[in-house]
Amino acid sequence: MRNERVVIKILGRELEVEIDGLTPLEVPLISKYIDDKARELSREHKIVDTMRLQIYLIAELATEIHLLNAKFENLDRAEEKRLEGMITSLQSALRQAAT
Repeated sequence: MRNERVVIKILGRELEVEIDGLTPLEVPLISKYIDDKARELSREHKIVDTMRLQIYLIAELATEIHLLNAKFENLDRAEEKRLEGMITSLQSALRQAAT
């Protein structure tokens, strides 16, 4: 399935994009998030050079992704331990019921 091309606007520049895994309704939400984050970084760090701003933006978004991945991995491990505990309890209950 081929995604539709969508026009987005980031820092006043229009770009036509096609992003796999997102619907045409989701793409503007992502572009708004990127635009908002770029403007926030520009204000906070007083960056006017777009190349420097892009580097800050990439670093910021990569950090967010890294932290979310770490949080997901921790949740995944916790869920796995919880399931292992449930399996152990069920096996124990089955053994008791069989005797």
